[in-house]
Amino acid sequence: MFSGFKKSLVVPIVAVSLVSVVSCDRIPFLQSNKNVSRTALSIYSPVVGGGENGLENPRTEFAINEKIWVTYDVKNITAVKEDGTSSFWLRQDLIIRDKKGNVVVVQPGVLDVKKPVAEKPARFVNEISLAGVEGLKPGRYEITLLVTDVISFKTVSETVFIKIK
Repeated sequence: MFSGFKKSLVVPIVAVSLVSVVSCDRIPFLQSNKNVSRTALSIYSPVVGGGENGLENPRTEFAINEKIWVTYDVKNITAVKEDGTSSFWLRQDLIIRDKKGNVVVVQPGVLDVKKPVAEKPARFVNEISLAGVEGLKPGRYEITLLVTDVISFKTVSETVFIKIK
């Protein structure tokens, strides 16, 4: 029928281990933010700024060659309990678009964090540099953070805006 093709049987090998899935949220939910679900995976309280980790100087205007910091927390992460230790696993991708919606930068896997729940940071931190982006012009840009809870396969995104001067 098809010459040059070999028939083959592919048998997936699956390793089974005893794990239990639990939900974790180290930082208390703040009642004042009605836009954040109490149960859905969510990016909470993103801050854009300058300085060593972005929190010292929150702002949205930057020079082209200046470091941009985006920090945020993630709520309602799913954890897996294995051998008595609960762990989470998050992956974060980043997309930057210009004011017309054209993609300027794509950074897959900016963060890939797999840790025990007890070691979950209060905030995740991104350092962004646009210095090497060819043809970048002053103007308004949007930074989209795409966070995936690898254990539950849930994804959430949040967009923040900056101005390059």
